[in-house]
Amino acid sequence: MGALHWIGYINNREVMCQNNREVISAVIVSFDVSNERFVDFLFPEEVQIPDQVLWLHQCVAGVLGNCLCLSNYYNSKRIDIWIMQDYGVRESWSKRYSFRTTDVLVFEDWKLLWSFTNGELLIDTGVSKLVHDPKSDRSRVLKIDGIDDSEMEFSVPLNYVESLISPDTVGIKY
Repeated sequence: MGALHWIGYINNREVMCQNNREVISAVIVSFDVSNERFVDFLFPEEVQIPDQVLWLHQCVAGVLGNCLCLSNYYNSKRIDIWIMQDYGVRESWSKRYSFRTTDVLVFEDWKLLWSFTNGELLIDTGVSKLVHDPKSDRSRVLKIDGIDDSEMEFSVPLNYVESLISPDTVGIKY
């Protein structure tokens, strides 16, 4: 069946000696639909977590190249995209992309939408749809003939997967 993933955190309630504050561990929460079980995957060790839990709103869990991915947006300056190469193994996180966003307005509800076969990434910045080419480290705003910028801003892109299974039959036992 698969699993659903989202960003969360664990408050360990341990006190750090030097700062006397609670330790917060950022995680990707996984819910395995087939066995109805929750599992937490820790972020890569290299990902720095600021003191504020609100920072987690700048992180996005998703799928990239059939791997679980973590994308995070840092201080209006850059986006890093990490790939978990071996599902469930923290040590398998690998930073796949890192690029500047200083020339682009990105809101906190941004999303990594798609990875094209040529390596380009499609990102919804919350204001526009951005195409980033990691090879040239250049980004451009996506333009579609016949759709003006205001319509693009309010469009909601969705991932679509073809299936021969009718949605009407899901959950029906024969």
